[in-house]
Amino acid sequence: MSSPLESPGSPALITTSTTSMPSLAKFQRPGEDGGWYVLVDPAGRYPAQARSERAFDFGPAIRSVIFLICIVGCGVWAAHDKASTPVALLFFLLGGCGGVVIGGALSALVTRLPVTWRRADERPRLRVGPADERAWRLCETVAVLAATNSWTDKTVDPQRRAPAILWAAVGRSLAVERQYLDAQRALGHESLHDLGRETLARVERERESLDAIELNLRTVLATAQDIDRQRERRAREREKRAEERELRTRMAGNLGSAVEPTESDQHADVSAGMAAEAEAIAELLAASDMLLHDLD
Repeated sequence: MSSPLESPGSPALITTSTTSMPSLAKFQRPGEDGGWYVLVDPAGRYPAQARSERAFDFGPAIRSVIFLICIVGCGVWAAHDKASTPVALLFFLLGGCGGVVIGGALSALVTRLPVTWRRADERPRLRVGPADERAWRLCETVAVLAATNSWTDKTVDPQRRAPAILWAAVGRSLAVERQYLDAQRALGHESLHDLGRETLARVERERESLDAIELNLRTVLATAQDIDRQRERRAREREKRAEERELRTRMAGNLGSAVEPTESDQHADVSAGMAAEAEAIAELLAASDMLLHDLD
């Protein structure tokens, strides 16, 4: 998803999104609390009206360019070898008149050239801020869900229904809140009082449905997080059992590099003999020094 347009000199945006759900991203300024979510239609549907509004006909522009080129070209050709400026200007005007005829004939050959212009990221999108309480909670819930390993590897929601549900629920939530504010204002008008009450009743029913959607998404999130915790616990248990097997094998002497206790005892005896031998040699050297000293 492309980031929203930034004003010149604005701080860089911090983007939080997941590759598993590209239709939802969170944007935030450095040091800013909250930020905002940008949600696009995961199905990539383009409204027909929007498609027709972005159709451009380049035919008139091409005809105008051909017409001007013929006028200027014929005028320059007619005046290029004239010595004096007034005469050159006169022939330029005469050549331009001939260019009008030629340009009109050539431009008439250019038919209508409609071209539909659409940017690659020009999908319907919604912006959700913390003030949109229910829509914000829905985005927060699904953003955390998209970050779980069990959702990423399609253990949870393998059909990837969460993005479409979020798109529909957030759109309905924003529309319902606008309808609620309009209905509250309508109650202040006697002629709109009945319509306002009907709208409030419809808003209440919509809110009940949105409550159910929010609860269900939170249940899916809790399940995904529980699966991740179970996987992490099993991974730790497997690592612990592998370590136990390795230590048991090493301590049981099944490896070729294992040290036998009897071999250690033998080395201890040898080292003790070496120490006694060194002490005896030291005593002999001391006695020899004393004898040599007496002879001197």
